[in-house]
Amino acid sequence: MVHNYKDKVFKTLSMDFPDFAKDYLGLGITFHQFRPTEFILRTGESRFLDLLIESEEAVMLNLEFQGTNVNRFSTTKRFIEYIIASYLRHELLTFGVILSTKTEYSYELSFEIQPGCKFTIYVVSLKEFEAEKALNAIKDKIKANEYLDKNNICDLILLCFMSSDLTQEELFREACHLTNQVKVKEKHLDLIKTSQLWFFEEIVRDKTLKEEILGEIYMKNKNLLLQIEDKGREEGREEGREEGRDERDKEIITNLRELNYSNEDICDILKISLAELVNY
Repeated sequence: MVHNYKDKVFKTLSMDFPDFAKDYLGLGITFHQFRPTEFILRTGESRFLDLLIESEEAVMLNLEFQGTNVNRFSTTKRFIEYIIASYLRHELLTFGVILSTKTEYSYELSFEIQPGCKFTIYVVSLKEFEAEKALNAIKDKIKANEYLDKNNICDLILLCFMSSDLTQEELFREACHLTNQVKVKEKHLDLIKTSQLWFFEEIVRDKTLKEEILGEIYMKNKNLLLQIEDKGREEGREEGREEGRDERDKEIITNLRELNYSNEDICDILKISLAELVNY
């Protein structure tokens, strides 16, 4: 189940970009297959992990997102239970990864369950990412009229959690403003703007600023409009786009159901009704 807006954004990034952990987080792990997140602990209690993924390197990845400072003792104790449960169920070495929006620096926690059986928890702090560096890279792509790469897209979405002299609200406003200038594929623009809507209520407090930023989020992307207009001149392209969207939505719905999302959450993500969901 989805518990908060950060979970929604990070899980969607993980599904859209299988190399999110490898290329963006620098962990050397490529996502391969999503696994059921419900576990029965040694105590007999049932638990749902945030995200459990089998990687191409034949290890399991328990990916968790935290908007508070990481407590090493309680986190280690909890992750040991999760990792043992995952190992017993899938017989694959399991790494724990915490993506934190509050912890000031990244670090590793390693421990041995038994001799030769070592497990590691990686705590990755978004505070170690430099907002100005990310902004400059995105602005350079805009100036050169080039498509954003996957790391640029992740930067644009997560910009407000990076280190900067600007406030979180100012970074969020800048990200929303740049979104309407960047060159991206339509599905990536959907991802960026949906993420911004999820973050909006939590980050933006000033009433006047809320109106301004909402206007930015709902504004159409100029580069995307030009792309769609050019494609629309070609015979049969509209039908092809509709079929492409249907196939994309079916794939997303399948992945979300595997991750135990409710029908209401799926409808919220894809902006469709429950009646429309039944057709997939």
